[in-house]
Amino acid sequence: AREGGGRTKFAVRSRDEKVDPVGACVGHKGMRVQAVVNELHGEKIDIIKWSNDPAEYIANALSPARVTEVQVNEEDHSARVIVPDHQLSLAIGRAGQNARLAAKLTGWRIDIKSESQVTDEALRAALRGAAEAGDTGGMPAWAPAFRPVGHVSDIWERAWAEALNRKASRSGGRTEEAATEEESEEE
Repeated sequence: AREGGGRTKFAVRSRDEKVDPVGACVGHKGMRVQAVVNELHGEKIDIIKWSNDPAEYIANALSPARVTEVQVNEEDHSARVIVPDHQLSLAIGRAGQNARLAAKLTGWRIDIKSESQVTDEALRAALRGAAEAGDTGGMPAWAPAFRPVGHVSDIWERAWAEALNRKASRSGGRTEEAATEEESEEE
């Protein structure tokens, strides 16, 4: 996969298990690859190891970023890649170049998320589920386990409010909590 003048990414493999395919292309002290870089007027070249396993291949294609997990969906030929928070910008690359080249090289649609984004999404989904199940009398019993964790508290409050509002809009605008409050005010 190549974006002319900017960067090229290619995958290599060896039929001989004793030969490191990336090392063979790079050469001693980078001499082989440097000759190619010189011919391309300084274009950056990423050489990655090819793999039959889509998850491993996608993780390799996103180098130099370190990948935590790859969730492959064979059905729609897409992958969700999870990277440490500090590696997100590296995985995406300048103006999305690293992600684009990795997708082009592998032939997979790649969605890159940081670990904290994945945690936030999971927390929101759990809150929606709790609110929709009717647990509107306050925070779910498992909530205190999440509350002390830094920014999660803010996310928690917003997600819980969103879930309750969604439930209220489906039930004519009143949550059980609001109905109880109105009844006690009338008395």
